[in-house]
Amino acid sequence: MDTWFDRVWNQNDADYIDEGCDIDVTTIGHIDLGKKLNGPAEFKAFHAVFCALVTDIEMRIVKSMEDGDWFSAVYTVTGKSIETGVPFETTGSTYLRMKNGKIAEVHEHFNFLDCFQKIGLLPDDTLEQCLSGRALQI
Repeated sequence: MDTWFDRVWNQNDADYIDEGCDIDVTTIGHIDLGKKLNGPAEFKAFHAVFCALVTDIEMRIVKSMEDGDWFSAVYTVTGKSIETGVPFETTGSTYLRMKNGKIAEVHEHFNFLDCFQKIGLLPDDTLEQCLSGRALQI
């Protein structure tokens, strides 16, 4: 996982996605909980879109565990909005299964709401608006 975070995110090395992922990898949670990214190509497309919004990404593993083929980690992410230069820091967690030394399955929980608020894509009170039952006012 350290190599994955470092190469794919910290070094913005999208080519490593092909090297580090099984051809049949499925990723759940990057888009929404009901939609999967299938294969390295779909994850590379997600990576490109996210990296078009933020720069200077640094992912750091805070806690991690291993159980057979399964790995889990809680991590922090820092970076800056490409558009405004505004910095952000947020958190996430990942659960992944390895197969033949490559990532075969990922369940991701990243705090996109916090990230998008901090870089100015969502109002600061987005969560409060949603919890109040009001439609989000942008």
